[in-house]
Amino acid sequence: MNSSKENSSSVQKLETRLILDWIYRHDIKTEDGIPLDWYNHSYMMDVYDEMAKCEKKIVCYKAAQVTFSTAAILTTLWIAKNKGIDIIYTLPTADDVKQFAGGKINRIIAQNPILQKWVKDKDTVEQKTVGNSIIYYRGTWTQKTAMMVSSDLNVYDEVDTSKQDIIEQYATRLQHSDLKLEWYFSHPSVPGNGVSRHWHKSDQRHWFIQCEHCRKWQYMNWPESFDLEKREYICKSCKGVISDDVRRSGKWVKKYKDREMVGFWIPLFICPWISASEIIKYYEDKPADYFWNKVLGLPYVG
Repeated sequence: MNSSKENSSSVQKLETRLILDWIYRHDIKTEDGIPLDWYNHSYMMDVYDEMAKCEKKIVCYKAAQVTFSTAAILTTLWIAKNKGIDIIYTLPTADDVKQFAGGKINRIIAQNPILQKWVKDKDTVEQKTVGNSIIYYRGTWTQKTAMMVSSDLNVYDEVDTSKQDIIEQYATRLQHSDLKLEWYFSHPSVPGNGVSRHWHKSDQRHWFIQCEHCRKWQYMNWPESFDLEKREYICKSCKGVISDDVRRSGKWVKKYKDREMVGFWIPLFICPWISASEIIKYYEDKPADYFWNKVLGLPYVG
């Protein structure tokens, strides 16, 4: 945080949100040894909180590199230890599982003494024993792996590049659970496929910001929130420049208040370290499907 006053305020907020309090008190770090940064990642606080509650199914439309996988890893480890439930965590292929375990999960555990205490040393690439619970890491290209274990929570990472019928097979492993929880997240591909099917059943939360000039609350979108000539973020109402601090200070607002499934849309432009110029350069340099799927975090219609 930028000041002791900001830090004190954040601690007060964390005390009512158990996983965020745990992250703060244990100085939880990323796989690179960097402490989690709420100053630039305030949009992730409600995501951690909703996942840790273990109350509802969750879906996320997301751009690439918005720290969502880190959140899913930490939250599933925390849930396994503190809620005592078994978890299936899927990725598209077995090779993806190996890279994910070695390049991210194991490195996060190695950076955090509390996680080293929780997770047994003898665990394999495909599972972690956390307290009395097990997290199973599986690919989605063979039916055999889908039918081997049961669970209380299934986490489907990169849904749109996974095999959809195998994901449905994994859902059957929840049949004997009282919770029957599922999380779906991915950068989307095309409408009606993968994560898009679940997004349209969710409460569709958008990151609302308040313009510092006209005080209008709004969520940002493309291209209305951009001055393409000056390469700046702008208010959709008064066209005043939107600062990084305004983007940091947003709040999640549900589009549909009566829906049971929680939905988050995380485009790259709500990340305060990403400039408008960077977004516009992606638009200028990348193929349209890349820009829509991995930058805007939206399905692409060619």
